[in-house]
Amino acid sequence: MSSIGKPTNRFEDYRLLTGTGSYVADIKLPEMLHAFVVRSPHAHAQIRTIDVSQAQNLPGVVSVITAQDVAGALGEIRTIPPWEDPSIRLMHAPGQPVLANDRVHFVGQPVAVVVAESPELAQDAAEAVIVDYEPLAVIVDPFDALKDDADCLHPELGTNLAMHLVREGGDIEAAFRAADLVVNQRYEVQRLAPAPLEARGVVAYYEPIQDMLTVWDSTQEPHQVRDELAHQLVRTDAKVRVIAPDVGGGFGQKGAVFPEEILVPYLAIQLRRPVKWIEDRQENMLAFQARGHTVDVEAAAKSDGTILGMRIKIVADLGAFFMSATPIVPMLASQRIVGPYKTPTMGVEVL
Repeated sequence: MSSIGKPTNRFEDYRLLTGTGSYVADIKLPEMLHAFVVRSPHAHAQIRTIDVSQAQNLPGVVSVITAQDVAGALGEIRTIPPWEDPSIRLMHAPGQPVLANDRVHFVGQPVAVVVAESPELAQDAAEAVIVDYEPLAVIVDPFDALKDDADCLHPELGTNLAMHLVREGGDIEAAFRAADLVVNQRYEVQRLAPAPLEARGVVAYYEPIQDMLTVWDSTQEPHQVRDELAHQLVRTDAKVRVIAPDVGGGFGQKGAVFPEEILVPYLAIQLRRPVKWIEDRQENMLAFQARGHTVDVEAAAKSDGTILGMRIKIVADLGAFFMSATPIVPMLASQRIVGPYKTPTMGVEVL
């Protein structure tokens, strides 16, 4: 029976509208611990020292970990290889550590994690973690970052250019020669914060007898999270169960793997107790590096408004690291930028 042209009854509305939905923050398990993340206040800085001694000695604190504590156990979060596309001329994907080691690269980058018997105790102890930073040069304009003499955020890469993509179709030069007029415009698509109504959150529970890790995660990509956890924790997929309960919005933000989604399950295994982390609104704004694009458009057109072709250059500000799915956004932008308009020829460059 065809459903085309017929109303579809929604099955989830009553539960959500009456407040009986189940979100990560609603999950309560026996002997649950609570995590709080210590984050960098600097956009770029060297970490001289991290002193966790005061935090560790506070009542109710169970564990405080830094990058040194997970060295050799947790690696960098992998970037999902984009589908094969001949338009990609260059791809430098800087690996993202789950905790900053000797340097921080953005405001909000995780530096340490405190685990305590309550969220309040964890937050109080986080304030007792003393990090000695040496601020370094900061570049906030992507055009400045592309200059030959710019400081490299990741010196091992030798450049701030993480991705170069060129997509072409048709005879663009002929289109511009045949044009009655050429229109030029720059569009600034500002950096944004998705700001879902529900911030991110993770609960992890490890059952040692069955050697089963169960993770409740406010995510749009439970299978991606499972795969990365299995890789990081050296487990089979069958030994990692990721559950996405009701999710209070995502808008793409929850479509990647974040450090907390690795750290919380790791801590649950190490401590043999359930661990819960719920992001607050300030963290939600700081921890996610959304994209911002500067788009230069040159359109060749006839006097009747017919588009003959376009030359487009996009400079994409993607933040300090490639998250697991970061390359996908500029790639999709290069494919979809003409929208619904018939455009016989096209030249798109993305930096």
